[in-house]
Amino acid sequence: MRTLVHYTVEGSVARLTLDSPDNRNALSTALVNQLHQGLTDAAEESRRAGRRARPHRRNVLRGSRSRSSAAGGSPSTRSPSTAPAS
Repeated sequence: MRTLVHYTVEGSVARLTLDSPDNRNALSTALVNQLHQGLTDAAEESRRAGRRARPHRRNVLRGSRSRSSAAGGSPSTRSPSTAPAS
């Protein structure tokens, strides 16, 4: 599976970087699942670090190599009931 969300920690800052420039980081199912996992990892790591070091004070979400942070929902993930009428 391609990595669409990269998770790094620098000091007290957890950074989640969206990396799907081909579709301007549209929120596909795969990207949202990886984003959720990254936020879960950040929360868990912050809880563990709180006992022995500085917990994360900030979470930063940013886009990578794209003209926008995120283009919004991906058309490929729309259900038929939410798709625009033709």
